[in-house]
Amino acid sequence: MTTSLANGAAALGTCGMPEAVVREPCTEAGCTSVARSTQEDPFNLLYAIRP
Repeated sequence: MTTSLANGAAALGTCGMPEAVVREPCTEAGCTSVARSTQEDPFNLLYAIRP
């Protein structure tokens, strides 16, 4: 997040970010698939993002 802020980008972080928020910048970057991972993690939401 610090690097993002230093470069004038959005400070989105990664903890608890909903899929809709993840999908927007990924789609803009040209990714074709964004889905929440089925793998469980007690601290983070995990996403499978494909070009």
